[in-house]
Amino acid sequence: MSDIMKCSWFLIATFLSMACFTDATEKKCDEVRFGSGKYDVKNECWEKEPTKPHLEVRSDCQSLTIRRKILRALKCRPGIKKFLDKKSLDCEPSKVSDIGLTNVCPHKFEYVTRVVRNSKSCYVVFPHRQCVTYAKCENKRGCSKNASVTSACLPDRHRFFNVWVFCPDNHRFELETLEVPQCCTCREYKLCSSTSE
Repeated sequence: MSDIMKCSWFLIATFLSMACFTDATEKKCDEVRFGSGKYDVKNECWEKEPTKPHLEVRSDCQSLTIRRKILRALKCRPGIKKFLDKKSLDCEPSKVSDIGLTNVCPHKFEYVTRVVRNSKSCYVVFPHRQCVTYAKCENKRGCSKNASVTSACLPDRHRFFNVWVFCPDNHRFELETLEVPQCCTCREYKLCSSTSE
Protein backbone atom coordinates (compact mmCIF):
# COMPACT_ATOMS: atom_id res chain seq x y z
CA MET A 1 0.00 0.00 0.00
CA SER A 2 1.48 3.36 -1.01
CA ASP A 3 2.15 6.20 1.42
CA ILE A 4 -0.51 8.35 -0.27
CA MET A 5 -3.18 5.66 0.23
CA LYS A 6 -2.15 5.15 3.87
CA CYS A 7 -2.34 8.90 4.41
CA SER A 8 -5.78 9.16 2.80
CA TRP A 9 -7.13 6.22 4.87
CA PHE A 10 -5.76 7.88 8.01
CA LEU A 11 -7.49 11.18 7.09
CA ILE A 12 -10.80 9.38 6.41
CA ALA A 13 -10.61 7.50 9.72
CA THR A 14 -9.77 10.73 11.60
CA PHE A 15 -12.66 12.57 9.95
CA LEU A 16 -15.13 9.75 10.79
CA SER A 17 -14.01 9.56 14.43
CA MET A 18 -14.29 13.36 14.73
CA ALA A 19 -17.80 13.23 13.25
CA CYS A 20 -18.81 10.50 15.73
CA PHE A 21 -17.29 12.43 18.63
CA THR A 22 -19.10 15.64 17.61
CA ASP A 23 -22.36 13.74 17.20
CA ALA A 24 -21.94 12.13 20.63
CA THR A 25 -21.31 15.47 22.33
CA GLU A 26 -24.32 17.04 20.61
CA LYS A 27 -26.54 14.17 21.76
CA LYS A 28 -25.21 14.61 25.27
CA CYS A 29 -26.29 18.27 25.29
CA ASP A 30 -29.80 17.60 23.93
CA GLU A 31 -31.35 17.67 27.36
CA VAL A 32 -30.56 18.91 30.84
CA ARG A 33 -32.16 17.31 33.89
CA PHE A 34 -33.04 18.87 37.23
CA GLY A 35 -34.76 16.49 39.60
CA SER A 36 -37.36 14.82 37.38
CA GLY A 37 -37.66 17.85 35.07
CA LYS A 38 -36.36 17.84 31.51
CA TYR A 39 -34.97 20.85 29.59
CA ASP A 40 -34.99 21.00 25.77
CA VAL A 41 -31.72 22.77 24.86
CA LYS A 42 -32.66 23.26 21.19
CA ASN A 43 -36.05 24.96 21.88
CA GLU A 44 -34.87 26.56 25.15
CA CYS A 45 -37.83 25.40 27.22
CA TRP A 46 -38.75 22.82 29.86
CA GLU A 47 -40.64 19.73 28.62
CA LYS A 48 -41.35 18.73 32.22
CA GLU A 49 -41.31 21.18 35.10
CA PRO A 50 -38.06 21.27 37.05
CA THR A 51 -38.49 19.55 40.41
CA LYS A 52 -36.31 19.00 43.45
CA PRO A 53 -33.57 16.38 42.88
CA HIS A 54 -33.73 13.31 45.10
CA LEU A 55 -31.42 13.60 48.12
CA GLU A 56 -29.90 10.53 49.75
CA VAL A 57 -30.08 12.15 53.18
CA ARG A 58 -32.68 12.22 55.97
CA SER A 59 -33.17 14.41 59.03
CA ASP A 60 -35.18 12.04 61.23
CA CYS A 61 -34.27 11.82 64.90
CA GLN A 62 -31.71 9.11 65.67
CA SER A 63 -33.02 6.43 68.00
CA LEU A 64 -31.43 5.85 71.39
CA THR A 65 -30.31 2.39 70.17
CA ILE A 66 -28.42 3.89 67.22
CA ARG A 67 -26.78 6.56 69.40
CA ARG A 68 -25.65 3.87 71.86
CA LYS A 69 -24.22 1.76 69.02
CA ILE A 70 -22.28 4.77 67.73
CA LEU A 71 -20.87 5.59 71.20
CA ARG A 72 -19.93 1.93 71.78
CA ALA A 73 -18.20 1.70 68.38
CA LEU A 74 -16.33 4.99 68.97
CA LYS A 75 -14.62 3.43 72.01
CA CYS A 76 -12.82 1.12 69.56
CA ARG A 77 -11.96 4.04 67.24
CA PRO A 78 -10.58 6.82 69.51
CA GLY A 79 -8.97 8.54 66.49
CA ILE A 80 -12.37 9.30 64.94
CA LYS A 81 -13.73 10.58 68.27
CA LYS A 82 -10.67 12.82 68.72
CA PHE A 83 -11.10 14.18 65.18
CA LEU A 84 -14.81 14.89 65.77
CA ASP A 85 -14.07 16.62 69.10
CA LYS A 86 -11.64 18.96 67.29
CA LYS A 87 -14.00 19.50 64.35
CA SER A 88 -17.00 20.34 66.51
CA LEU A 89 -18.72 23.49 65.19
CA ASP A 90 -21.26 25.99 66.42
CA CYS A 91 -24.08 25.60 63.91
CA GLU A 92 -26.98 27.31 65.61
CA PRO A 93 -29.54 28.75 63.17
CA SER A 94 -29.52 32.47 62.36
CA LYS A 95 -30.40 34.79 65.23
CA VAL A 96 -31.81 37.42 62.83
CA SER A 97 -35.53 38.00 63.39
CA ASP A 98 -37.85 37.38 60.43
CA ILE A 99 -40.66 39.60 61.74
CA GLY A 100 -42.13 41.60 58.86
CA LEU A 101 -40.05 39.70 56.27
CA THR A 102 -41.81 37.51 53.71
CA ASN A 103 -40.00 34.36 52.64
CA VAL A 104 -41.05 33.73 49.03
CA CYS A 105 -39.44 30.29 49.18
CA PRO A 106 -40.36 28.71 52.53
CA HIS A 107 -37.96 26.00 53.67
CA LYS A 108 -36.76 24.16 56.73
CA PHE A 109 -33.09 24.10 57.65
CA GLU A 110 -32.32 20.55 58.81
CA TYR A 111 -29.37 18.55 60.15
CA VAL A 112 -28.43 15.46 58.15
CA THR A 113 -28.78 12.55 60.57
CA ARG A 114 -28.88 9.64 58.14
CA VAL A 115 -27.54 8.76 54.68
CA VAL A 116 -29.50 6.21 52.60
CA ARG A 117 -27.75 4.55 49.65
CA ASN A 118 -28.94 1.34 47.95
CA SER A 119 -31.54 0.91 50.72
CA LYS A 120 -28.71 0.86 53.29
CA SER A 121 -28.82 3.38 56.15
CA CYS A 122 -25.72 4.91 57.70
CA TYR A 123 -26.04 7.35 60.60
CA VAL A 124 -24.17 10.64 60.99
CA VAL A 125 -21.93 10.58 64.06
CA PHE A 126 -22.85 13.55 66.31
CA PRO A 127 -24.94 15.42 63.68
CA HIS A 128 -25.08 18.64 65.72
CA ARG A 129 -21.29 18.71 66.06
CA GLN A 130 -20.42 17.85 62.47
CA CYS A 131 -22.90 20.54 61.37
CA VAL A 132 -24.05 18.96 58.13
CA THR A 133 -27.08 21.05 57.27
CA TYR A 134 -29.37 21.23 54.26
CA ALA A 135 -32.43 23.16 53.11
CA LYS A 136 -35.72 21.28 52.62
CA CYS A 137 -37.71 23.33 50.09
CA GLU A 138 -41.48 23.40 50.08
CA ASN A 139 -43.13 22.60 46.72
CA LYS A 140 -44.08 26.20 46.00
CA ARG A 141 -45.06 27.30 42.47
CA GLY A 142 -45.71 30.87 41.35
CA CYS A 143 -43.20 32.50 43.73
CA SER A 144 -42.08 35.20 41.25
CA LYS A 145 -43.38 38.78 41.40
CA ASN A 146 -43.91 38.53 37.64
CA ALA A 147 -47.28 36.78 37.33
CA SER A 148 -46.91 36.20 33.57
CA VAL A 149 -44.05 33.70 33.99
CA THR A 150 -43.94 30.19 35.42
CA SER A 151 -41.83 29.91 38.57
CA ALA A 152 -40.97 27.53 41.39
CA CYS A 153 -38.87 27.36 44.55
CA LEU A 154 -35.92 25.04 43.95
CA PRO A 155 -32.89 23.95 46.01
CA ASP A 156 -29.80 26.12 45.53
CA ARG A 157 -26.25 26.81 46.75
CA HIS A 158 -25.19 23.18 47.02
CA ARG A 159 -22.28 22.53 49.33
CA PHE A 160 -19.99 19.53 49.77
CA PHE A 161 -19.52 18.08 53.25
CA ASN A 162 -17.13 15.36 54.38
CA VAL A 163 -18.97 13.58 57.14
CA TRP A 164 -18.29 10.58 59.37
CA VAL A 165 -21.13 8.07 59.40
CA PHE A 166 -21.65 4.78 61.21
CA CYS A 167 -23.14 1.84 59.28
CA PRO A 168 -24.72 -0.73 61.64
CA ASP A 169 -25.01 -3.38 58.89
CA ASN A 170 -21.24 -3.88 58.70
CA HIS A 171 -20.43 -2.17 62.04
CA ARG A 172 -18.06 0.27 60.31
CA PHE A 173 -17.32 3.98 60.25
CA GLU A 174 -17.13 5.56 56.79
CA LEU A 175 -16.14 9.03 55.61
CA GLU A 176 -18.88 10.11 53.19
CA THR A 177 -18.92 13.10 50.83
CA LEU A 178 -22.38 14.63 50.61
CA GLU A 179 -23.63 17.36 48.29
CA VAL A 180 -26.68 19.10 49.74
CA PRO A 181 -28.52 22.42 49.10
CA GLN A 182 -28.13 25.28 51.56
CA CYS A 183 -31.10 27.42 50.50
CA CYS A 184 -34.12 27.63 48.19
CA THR A 185 -34.35 30.12 45.34
CA CYS A 186 -37.31 31.29 43.27
CA ARG A 187 -36.58 30.36 39.63
CA GLU A 188 -38.50 31.48 36.54
CA TYR A 189 -38.75 29.12 33.54
CA LYS A 190 -40.59 28.53 30.28
CA LEU A 191 -42.57 25.35 29.56
CA CYS A 192 -42.46 23.94 26.00
CA SER A 193 -46.25 23.49 25.95
CA SER A 194 -46.74 27.24 26.41
CA THR A 195 -44.35 28.09 23.53
CA SER A 196 -46.06 25.79 21.00
CA GLU A 197 -49.45 27.50 21.43
